[in-house]
Amino acid sequence: MKFGVVFLLTMIGALWGEICQAESMRFEYQGSGGNCVGCEWVIADGVITSETPEDFERFVEDEFGGSGGPILYLNSGGGNLAAGLRLGELIRQYGFSTAVGTSVRSRVSSHAHEIVPGVCASACAYAFLGGVSRSAQPGEIGVHQFYDGSALANPTEKAFDAYDLSSQQIMTGVVLEYVVRMGAGAEIVTSAAMTPPGDLRFFDQDELIAFRVTWSPWEFESWRIEPYKSGVVAFTKTRDETGTVTVFCRQPGVLTALVSEKDENASRRLQEPNAFDPLSIVEGMDAFGHVVPNTMMRTFARNGQWNLEVTVPNFSMARVPARGETVDLDVSNHAPRVSHGLSRFLPRTSFAETVGVALRNCI
Repeated sequence: MKFGVVFLLTMIGALWGEICQAESMRFEYQGSGGNCVGCEWVIADGVITSETPEDFERFVEDEFGGSGGPILYLNSGGGNLAAGLRLGELIRQYGFSTAVGTSVRSRVSSHAHEIVPGVCASACAYAFLGGVSRSAQPGEIGVHQFYDGSALANPTEKAFDAYDLSSQQIMTGVVLEYVVRMGAGAEIVTSAAMTPPGDLRFFDQDELIAFRVTWSPWEFESWRIEPYKSGVVAFTKTRDETGTVTVFCRQPGVLTALVSEKDENASRRLQEPNAFDPLSIVEGMDAFGHVVPNTMMRTFARNGQWNLEVTVPNFSMARVPARGETVDLDVSNHAPRVSHGLSRFLPRTSFAETVGVALRNCI
């Protein structure tokens, strides 16, 4: 299906041209100068033209050797729709996450930059959906009907024929297929179709979530329970089902939390020099409000999964922090970057109820 989409985009790309002669989109690798996750980023700023996808490919190859990079901030009023879809394909192919914004010189240091608000509308909104993980605020993502620039310039001219009708239906199908394949909702296309070319429909917070414009595949969903052996386990999975946290007990009063990630190379991963090693954790783990020493943790590979098992003796629901939207499994160490630690921010909803059932029915 992907080949078909690329072919159709090539065939009809010329029908849906640039919106204006503004500066073409530029890509820059920037940062705040700090040593942390999120201290570096890529900006994509300007109008999306027919050359933009190739420009992005060259940029990724030159800066990152074609293997993706940090978060990509988009700031654009739109441009060529076909190119916007192709740009989104490349963003997904290279594994970038997306957000809305641009950057300016830091007020603190002339050698650093800082992120400032931006907007991503029209063709940019579709490119944004290519992000593996996507973050946007209300009023940042806008859509409207796609259009032929020459027809919009002369809206009363009778230039509509069967070929025009066919190309519009093809483009609608291409856009809809792309949006759904990127994991977003078809409501995006509907909202765009109901908004005239001269207007923009900006999504509010509820729509960003409901239409899956903002999306984190690593976000954990609500807790559930299921029978296992002679007892019950409580579990939560990430939206993309690559990660799971399972809570159970083998003996009364002793909670076990099993963190699992799909990884066909898990055995090799455990042998790498920079592998996560519980014995290297200096401060231990905060497991649902309980401090667990590193001697109560172990890692292992099984059935194409990387696993971390944490045992919490004398578990008490009363010690679980009562504030916040999440209950956390958090490892702290003194590694130079926080990415060397391990944190799982799990939903609070149904935690007490499902885990309570599991702890009353040990496996």
